[in-house]
Amino acid sequence: MCAGLAGALHDECGVAAGFDGGVGRGQTLAERLRYWRKFEVLLIDEFGFDRLERQLCAEAPQLLYKVIEGRYQQRSTMLVTNVDFEAWAAYLGDAPLAMALLDRLVDGALVLKLQGRSYRAARARPLHNTGRESGKIES
Repeated sequence: MCAGLAGALHDECGVAAGFDGGVGRGQTLAERLRYWRKFEVLLIDEFGFDRLERQLCAEAPQLLYKVIEGRYQQRSTMLVTNVDFEAWAAYLGDAPLAMALLDRLVDGALVLKLQGRSYRAARARPLHNTGRESGKIES
């Protein structure tokens, strides 16, 4: 984070859990939305990594939309995902919601689409030949 900027890094599940943990404990939905609006920069990582967030909170897609809508044209929001834009409707389970969410995210945004091998895979060390046949597990 740059000096002087208030920021937060969460995965999608963390954003949904932030509602579950606050709204059920005496905070209203409006108060939780204000919480997510206060950060100058919000980075949501691993969007679409799995569907756990929808199992934890069935309203997760709608709550994520409310967070993005509340920050729209007021604060910076970054989203990291492996889900192509065309697949968001199926992932969120709601085509109009996906379109509205994407509309707000990409308006005035810089969209970076990376292609190629994972940098983690490139750092992996090859298994050295131990004289055993590769791929076989002996008991």
